[in-house]
Amino acid sequence: MMIHGFKRLESKRNHVYLIQSGTESFIVKVHKTSEKSYLESENVKLLRDKGVRVPRILGVSKNILIEEFIEGKTIGDLISRADTTWTESLGKWFSEIHSIKKQSKTLLKGDCNLKNFIFTEKEIFGVDFEYIHYGNPYDDLGKLCFFIMDSNSQMSMNDKKHLIKRFLSAYEDHSKTVVNPKIVAEYMEIEKKRALIRRERHTPKWL
Repeated sequence: MMIHGFKRLESKRNHVYLIQSGTESFIVKVHKTSEKSYLESENVKLLRDKGVRVPRILGVSKNILIEEFIEGKTIGDLISRADTTWTESLGKWFSEIHSIKKQSKTLLKGDCNLKNFIFTEKEIFGVDFEYIHYGNPYDDLGKLCFFIMDSNSQMSMNDKKHLIKRFLSAYEDHSKTVVNPKIVAEYMEIEKKRALIRRERHTPKWL
């Protein structure tokens, strides 16, 4: 295979690359351990089997995971430009992953950073599935809504709040459930505290 293009992508936990070979493009993710590569590949297979839109796994070798490249823009990129065309699709995507149950618990995305969702102008694909787990769906909803409010965007805070309402409304429509906004707000506060801890951990001691 001859490589014609090579670009490192942003990732705090792993080394991730976009590789171009001829007319094909794919993602290569180098995990810290082979166990993490295997775990993510199994998580993605589970989601695909359940009909959740995620990239296809093309191969796994030791700590290297190769997956399909999805052409589109991340929600993080779109919200920074005040583009809100993705809210309906994202609500639908979360309703689909949350439809997967184990006993009384719901399968959660876990890492709801906006860069982990790609919009193709037709639908949403989720990426990065090292940390899916079963729990309370409000945990995912609170995280996602926090990331919207915390995003670097041209939008005003009121516009972001309106965006959250549209996302939650779409989620309700597709999941056939009623979302309590007060509980979402409580989980947003929990995620805000987590974010402060993460930022303190990555702030140089001399600052």
